[in-house]
Amino acid sequence: MFRHLVGIALLISTCVTSFSQQSPADITGQPEAERQRQQSLQERQRLLTSLSRDSENRFSARGRPFVDAVMKHDAAFDLNSIPLAQWMETRDSQEIPWKTRIENSSLRMDQRLEVPYTATVQAKDVNSLVTGDLYFIASVTDASGNSLISPKVVHYALDGKVSDDKELRFTDSVLTQPGDYVLHLVLYESRTGRHSAMKRSITVSQTTDDPLPGAGKELPQLEFLDLSDGERGTVFQFFKGLSLPVANKRTIQLELVSLLNPPEQWSDQRQIVRTHMQCMAAALNTLSQVRLAQGLVSLTGLDAAHGSVVFQRPDFDQLNWQELSAVLNKVADDNTVSLSTMENGGGGAFLRQSLDRHLTAPPDATKIIVVISGSEVFQSSGSAKSVTLKKNCDCRVYHVRFRYDIRDAYDDVEKILKPLGPKTFDITSPRDFRKAVAEIIRDLGKL
Repeated sequence: MFRHLVGIALLISTCVTSFSQQSPADITGQPEAERQRQQSLQERQRLLTSLSRDSENRFSARGRPFVDAVMKHDAAFDLNSIPLAQWMETRDSQEIPWKTRIENSSLRMDQRLEVPYTATVQAKDVNSLVTGDLYFIASVTDASGNSLISPKVVHYALDGKVSDDKELRFTDSVLTQPGDYVLHLVLYESRTGRHSAMKRSITVSQTTDDPLPGAGKELPQLEFLDLSDGERGTVFQFFKGLSLPVANKRTIQLELVSLLNPPEQWSDQRQIVRTHMQCMAAALNTLSQVRLAQGLVSLTGLDAAHGSVVFQRPDFDQLNWQELSAVLNKVADDNTVSLSTMENGGGGAFLRQSLDRHLTAPPDATKIIVVISGSEVFQSSGSAKSVTLKKNCDCRVYHVRFRYDIRDAYDDVEKILKPLGPKTFDITSPRDFRKAVAEIIRDLGKL
């Protein structure tokens, strides 16, 4: 049954992609509601595309398979060994044939703005280079050429031939505050000194009708990530600096309960598994930075497929991101449902039992539970029984639900939570999530 659901959903997702690949010019002149819907679809597709970063069996927009360079910063490279400033003054040079693409700025699920960019070299041009080292360098300046951030250098070893039917791609992004910048990209081959360079002016605009104005005011102006892509793996990116204050007058006990394991019905779909893990990381990174005027924040990470609590912090000021990243990678590596979980009623039964423990009202505080999950179809038929609503529980429940396909119609988590009367947010784009966080903060500020 699950494989049939997956097949139907993937077919629908293909239809969604055909809409989301419209250019910004294609959606101008449309009614506001339709324009926002199209923008949401574009954001969703960019998210799915950026989170599928396998180094094998990947295809470019033209359907051509490609090899992805691992986008890790090479701190050992001596920038003084090349005339980088001179190269950056030239608008375009192409001693090594390549193609570059710079996309418009967009909002990420972790609520930062980014400018994605890609450089592509065909196999015949890669293979014609002298065996040695290829370096891809990105830098950002102002309009006068003043450097605004240390360049990021990515090293690609030319130690083997690229298959003739493939191309080499460098795919990365720079995280930004709104403003006007100049992006410089350089490709350099160290043995012969051949290089290609380009520069483009970019404008990063404020989020329109921003539901969380000022949330990013304390973030860095510009930032390159040390490692923004993993070879055959998933890189979880955590950061601090979001400004998410809550002006509550009553004491609040805020509990973040995240269903970390990928939805069981999608467990054999690598792209959706990785999307889910990235969305869980982004949601926890954001919501953990909510700052209550009075009260405590706690976090519980559940692996319902294996019936275990894999991450728990009862009261924290700042999370240990390295520890959480290790937990997420471990959960992502095993997408099975354990026999013991099935024997004990399935993942839904474990989730229900876990929620029951969170429904006890604390003394002199209002309990707020935020459940973060994907749309989940548990394999066990008895998994979707509802929680038991306890008497005198001063509780309020929110459900932040990530939708990985536009027709993701079934969700057992919704059935389990129903007696609690949760406020549910369906998240299909970073802006959806931003609106959800804003509404939760607004609600809590009224307490």
